[in-house]
Amino acid sequence: MKFPYVIAALFLPLVFVSCLDDPDCVTTTTDFVNVVFYETEENLADTLFLEQLTAQGSDSILHYRDTVTSVRLPLDPRVNTATYYFQSQYGNDTLVLEYQLGARLISEDCGAEVIFSQIEYLTQTFDSIIVVNNVPVEDITEDIRIFN
Repeated sequence: MKFPYVIAALFLPLVFVSCLDDPDCVTTTTDFVNVVFYETEENLADTLFLEQLTAQGSDSILHYRDTVTSVRLPLDPRVNTATYYFQSQYGNDTLVLEYQLGARLISEDCGAEVIFSQIEYLTQTFDSIIVVNNVPVEDITEDIRIFN
């Protein structure tokens, strides 16, 4: 009965060592900004009916006739600004974000990743906005608060 344990004791370290040869291509940064909507008076999460949400320079509609409490806005790695157009029950609003672009080499096999940082809004037509996190990371679910 000891024979299978001996084989396992010799075989398992080889499996773990072979995994060390593969590069760690995991990244925690993201190319999306998480926006959460709030009511101005109560400072509570708000539900927003988006007739349409679009981004300048894109032919895609990000949301269409959708009821949301939050949205993920894509950031463009080719430029350092992004403009979004919101059509909701509160009217038409615009949000222009500015950010710094950086690059980091993950490994030779994995390549480089774009890092977005120093996110701030240049202009906006909402009641008010607070940037609560200026570096988008996968684990964080709220980067910007929009008050209506």
